Amino acid sequence: MGSGKTTLARAVYRSRKIKNHFESRCAWVTISKEFNKSDVLQNLLKQVGDSKDSVDLTTNELETRLLECLNGKNYLIVLDDVQSDKMWEGLRSVFLDSRNGSTLLLITTSVSPMGYVSPPNCIHEVKKLSEKYSWSLFMKKAGWDTWEEGREHQDLKQRVLKVCCGLPLNTVLLGSMLSTEGDTNRFDYLQKILCRNWKTKDIVSVSYTNLPDHLKLCVLYLVLFPKEYDIPVRRLFRLWLSEGFVNLKPGKFPEDVVQENFDYLVKQSLIQISKFRSDGSPRRCRLLGVLHDYLLPKAQNIRLFHVHCSTCSTEDSFPLNVRRLVEHASSKNIYSDASRFKHLRSYLSFNFQRKDTPAKEVGILLSRVITKGFGLLRVLDLEGVYKPSLPENLGDLFHLRYLGLRWTFLDALPSSVGDLPYLETLDVKHTNINNLPTSIWKSKKLRHLNLSHIRLDMPKHSDTNSLPTLLTLWGLSVDDDSPVKNGLDRLRNLREAGITFCLKNCDHLLNWISNLTSLQSLRLRSINDIGHPSHFGDESLSLSSLSNLSHLNLLGKLPNLPDLPEGLKVVTLSLSNLTEDP
Repeated sequence: MGSGKTTLARAVYRSRKIKNHFESRCAWVTISKEFNKSDVLQNLLKQVGDSKDSVDLTTNELETRLLECLNGKNYLIVLDDVQSDKMWEGLRSVFLDSRNGSTLLLITTSVSPMGYVSPPNCIHEVKKLSEKYSWSLFMKKAGWDTWEEGREHQDLKQRVLKVCCGLPLNTVLLGSMLSTEGDTNRFDYLQKILCRNWKTKDIVSVSYTNLPDHLKLCVLYLVLFPKEYDIPVRRLFRLWLSEGFVNLKPGKFPEDVVQENFDYLVKQSLIQISKFRSDGSPRRCRLLGVLHDYLLPKAQNIRLFHVHCSTCSTEDSFPLNVRRLVEHASSKNIYSDASRFKHLRSYLSFNFQRKDTPAKEVGILLSRVITKGFGLLRVLDLEGVYKPSLPENLGDLFHLRYLGLRWTFLDALPSSVGDLPYLETLDVKHTNINNLPTSIWKSKKLRHLNLSHIRLDMPKHSDTNSLPTLLTLWGLSVDDDSPVKNGLDRLRNLREAGITFCLKNCDHLLNWISNLTSLQSLRLRSINDIGHPSHFGDESLSLSSLSNLSHLNLLGKLPNLPDLPEGLKVVTLSLSNLTEDP
């Protein structure tokens, strides 16, 4: 545990050269303790073959289809956390040795399952770190450049090496615990935390228990995501906010406080960044499998959430008064007793195996919750669920703060969504929704609005203080019929804006943008009537007044290089027609 097996395997698996060699027939499946063969087979089919209608297939039918997909193909498949011979025995029949260079990689804490892999095979036992490397890694994570040679310091060094036991995770966690302490306190703090009879697994425990209470909740919340799941940082931040896990600070935006909390947990190595943006900022993150295993019982003990999976599909296994329901499997037959959901605050679904049939079960749950007057829901996160059914009276969920519908391919929203008085996040990116109800302009709490190239039509006689708290407006489409002057230009507090425009005259639009002094990220795309890149006008584009701008992406023809602010970190100019390299 914590020797770096999964980290090493993932580094190999993510190599573009490796994936190209295997013709993109690559799959990674993390096997949960509640092993279910059908779930594993469906997951594999989704990554390497045809998963259409797979939800309705028996285990034998799934196995047959997967064999057909893999037959004769050159594939790389990783099965992570194979914990027993029984697990492997249940899966081995799918992976016939076609002797064509295909590779099956099992990651396990026990050598036993490896003995059942058909030869030729290779067992790679990850060795512990040498004392020299372990100490170097610890010093780096702790933020120390030098270490004194006195006896007291040398004795403490040996205690550190003994506790870390050559395991990368222990070394990283212990060093990271010191990294947030002041220079003068680090040595004393290290002595304090090492003055006990340590066991190897204690470092994971101490790194969690030493956190402030509100950060413990933030870390425990990550456990509701599937194990080893790559979590969009954008999604995590907004969920933390909507769940009320942020201790607000005077004079600071809640989003900035969330960023501070996240950065602290990353520095403590409790959250791992799994994907970066071009400027080095985090795009996706994850909780390491070892930490997931340790924290899951703690989250369950305080009943932070209930995970509904394929191995607990009956109502008898469903707890009363659940506050957060996390769905990892089909939710049929669990909603007949609506009284079970009268305290429901959050519903998150990761059940996206089916991509051809709308998810009607969501509508059943919401309708029963609303009908019974149990409308306490704050979070409704359906990202990736195919066309979930939403009731027309969705607006009766009075307390709803987060509505995540990204990648659902929904065709329309209930008109009552504009009546949600506390809605903070509405994300309909990558859907087929082409308009929002005009009542959305009445929202007084909306902070983040992610669209899928949608126009916003402002009603006549609308409030001059429309959407006063809006910080993110992404995926907006603007044309000659869009209200810019005395319309969109009322939105003055934006920090992120992504706009595609098709205008005969873009002066009003560019003037509005140049006055968004809080803007940090801006994407502007100019297109013509048939969607091809167009021009930004004849005048030079001036953005020098946007002193907080760090990310700029422009697509379209520019008369010359824009006047840019000094603090920019990333600038992307696409199809600009500029003849000189800026």
